[in-house]
Amino acid sequence: MAKSVILQSWLTKPTKETPYTAPAARQTRKPVETIKKKSTALDKRVKAAGPNSRAVTSDTYAQAMEKFIKDVRKLMDMGEEGVIMAFNLLLEMGQHSRGDFHMSMKMCGFGESGDSYQMMDECMLEVIEKRKEFGLGSLDKESFKISKLLLLNK
Repeated sequence: MAKSVILQSWLTKPTKETPYTAPAARQTRKPVETIKKKSTALDKRVKAAGPNSRAVTSDTYAQAMEKFIKDVRKLMDMGEEGVIMAFNLLLEMGQHSRGDFHMSMKMCGFGESGDSYQMMDECMLEVIEKRKEFGLGSLDKESFKISKLLLLNK
């Protein structure tokens, strides 16, 4: 069965486990939901504080996403499917690791996000190496479908 079909069934809560629906796919769902909730909560704090506040900056977003690196590392140890999910999770983290500069002019931060970004970059390099080990070195159409299904979560 094609990976995208299996993962599609995962998104609709299948009754029977398959290798692709088992631990790696399920273990990805909670961190993705938590990332979105954390990002939304930070956005609300920025809006409430007003355009000149420096209480929440891009540094805050990056540091919040850094906490999910442990989830990526767990996924990397779960075989081929885990590596695919780890890559997707890192993409999700990257998408939410900076603030929206249209919300506040002071959003740019104070340079404290450098360590967080470096940790995420190093983790991405490890995931890329793992992808190569499993023959997933390039993002083929099948991997793209899997990423799209999981990140859209529909």
